[in-house]
Amino acid sequence: MRDESRQKVLGAAIDLFLQVGPRACSMRQIAQKAGLSLGNAYYHFPSKDHLIQAIYGQMHLEQVQQGAAALEKAERWQDRLRISLEAYLEAIQPYRHFAPELMSMAASPSSALNPFSPESAPIRKACFEHYQRVLAPMQKKTLPFWIVCLTWCFQMGLTVFWTYDTSRQQTQTRKLLQICLPFLIWFIQAAKVPGTRTFLKPITQFLGHFEGSPDVSKNG
Repeated sequence: MRDESRQKVLGAAIDLFLQVGPRACSMRQIAQKAGLSLGNAYYHFPSKDHLIQAIYGQMHLEQVQQGAAALEKAERWQDRLRISLEAYLEAIQPYRHFAPELMSMAASPSSALNPFSPESAPIRKACFEHYQRVLAPMQKKTLPFWIVCLTWCFQMGLTVFWTYDTSRQQTQTRKLLQICLPFLIWFIQAAKVPGTRTFLKPITQFLGHFEGSPDVSKNG
């Protein structure tokens, strides 16, 4: 019952965000649309920021679900990386209408919606763990954390471009992915080659000790 009520609040919030935007609607309006009391809505989500974090979580879950079938068949880590990033763009597309407003709300360094904030740690950790699974075929040992972090940063860059992409169905973002993904793959591969490893080491070390990665293994 609690899960059902929570989903009602979440669904009502998404509907209202699509209609009027996150800033314009209140928790009271969300509760009314969900057919629940305001107290019940606050029980599940203490604030609108908590609710938006839950929407981020739903986007991530949909990314995982979108790519699951294709990932089961893919063996090369390069193919698995492409599949997952394409699934991410498919998963976030239904939320495109209010994405620019969410971006502006998250822009402040002090915002709880900032992807680097402590409040965003759970969804950030889930993303890291997802890419650890996606890229697992790359090597038998534990995957160096910097690779996971670099992939997440790449995804964040795609998100920013997608948010402001005015092309039909954001096709330019998909083209950008096709163009830039080979460079991401090259960087990951090059960082393992002795001749280029030293040159790229400052970057890999920085990513490997990224402060926004609590409770995630940082091997490598």
